[in-house]
Amino acid sequence: MYRQLGGDLINMSVSPEVKLAREAELSYALVATATDYDAWRPHSEAVTAAEVFKTLLTSASTVRLVANTILDALHNAISESGEKSFLLEEVGSMKLSILPSSPQQKPEDRKKLAYVLPEYFGGGEQ
Repeated sequence: MYRQLGGDLINMSVSPEVKLAREAELSYALVATATDYDAWRPHSEAVTAAEVFKTLLTSASTVRLVANTILDALHNAISESGEKSFLLEEVGSMKLSILPSSPQQKPEDRKKLAYVLPEYFGGGEQ
């Protein structure tokens, strides 16, 4: 299907996570590795689960190195400057993404949203 659609790269899991992080006003970065290449190699054999797992194991050390490097850089930036505000860049970003007084919004919707966005919808107490 992805070949027929002209896809070169298939990402299987970022969409829900990035949307949820945005709703929670959290910064989100993806470290992705390729597990197989069958989507864009039309004359290749189908990839097996065993081959994908082998590639994941091989990629794990690279991912650990990238994560450690990023965390070390963040730690050094905070240690050197004492500044942590860049970690809070997403705070307040949802105020531009929601319509708290929308006429289509029902009271029960506001109550549900108050659990995840209490600063915009007046708290999540029942």
